[in-house]
Amino acid sequence: MAYKNRLLSQLSKKKILLGSGIHTREPVFAELLGSLYDFLWIDWEHTWLDRGDILNNIIACKTGGAASVVRVPWNDPVIIKPLLEMGPDAIAIPQISSLKEAKEAIKACTYPPKGCRGWGPNRAVNYGLLSGETYRREAKQRTAVILQIEDVKCFSELDEILELDGFDVVLVGPHDMSGSIGKLGQIRDPEVMEAYDEMGKIVARHKKPFMVSMSFDVQSIKEWMRRGVTIFHIDGEIGLMVAQAKHELAELDSIFSEVRVKESYTE
Repeated sequence: MAYKNRLLSQLSKKKILLGSGIHTREPVFAELLGSLYDFLWIDWEHTWLDRGDILNNIIACKTGGAASVVRVPWNDPVIIKPLLEMGPDAIAIPQISSLKEAKEAIKACTYPPKGCRGWGPNRAVNYGLLSGETYRREAKQRTAVILQIEDVKCFSELDEILELDGFDVVLVGPHDMSGSIGKLGQIRDPEVMEAYDEMGKIVARHKKPFMVSMSFDVQSIKEWMRRGVTIFHIDGEIGLMVAQAKHELAELDSIFSEVRVKESYTE
């Protein structure tokens, strides 16, 4: 029986998949959040994590029960290869802005003759307990490939990209896409919103699983659902801690303010 990828098998059973982010070295967070979310987004692009940290977080995801999705820093086979050998459930490749770059990303994730991935899986073959023949046969199913579209200039070739074999999910990067229009961070600007809508229409034509990486915002989440997104990476352990800390401090400030008022009456 062919291997069933944890992320894609979940997607086939559920209408919506929800994930949180991992940005820190301590794998306890991945173990904890992995018991709550469908997948965890381990971000290697914008964090100080090294390879050992990535591996520990992948293992912690498995312990917690969540699929592991690792975003690499760049579309580079030298970076992609060792990550694939760690055996994550999915790899996300950022800054795809052309058909050529999409083909290069897929090639880096694929063994010859169709790709250029070198042979040398480690954890990916369960440290040798899984036969190389089985892994070669199932490699495409074992690690889902996610292409992150972050530039509007890619739209002219997006139909062709979505027709490519060798990748499983298309991901939108809302902030960098707004930057490609010259309006970085202005995610509610009409021109930026129009770009998001246009991407949703293109992806819908191809029935490809659609994913977004974003901060928590109820209105935006509903809008992305209308555009066809079914896989949501929202915030992460740092954002969750900050949000809860702000909430508790506001509550505590209210309590302490009442105490100070009462004390002032007795002076």
